[in-house]
Amino acid sequence: MRRRMASGLIATMGLAAAALIDAAPARAQASGCDQIPPSFIEGMKADNQKAATVRTQACNAVKQQAEMLRRAQQQAQGAGNPFAGGDAITGGGMRIPQGAL
Repeated sequence: MRRRMASGLIATMGLAAAALIDAAPARAQASGCDQIPPSFIEGMKADNQKAATVRTQACNAVKQQAEMLRRAQQQAQGAGNPFAGGDAITGGGMRIPQGAL
């Protein structure tokens, strides 16, 4: 059993070494930017633009959610105090009567 594992490991390492040796001339030829096609570069630019759009939309959604949460908290704080919130009819603040009653 150990012999089979050892021979399999040696064979795998031999194939990996052969692949590296065969790939060496190709890497030397592809060292410049001549092998990158223009369509690939255009695709990268389009993907970058889409990512920027999604990022902007996500940031705007977070800002809107924070604003809605802030407003809800302000309304909840005013609901406990009858003189701080608005009335149901006009939506304005309720006033404390001034002077003698």
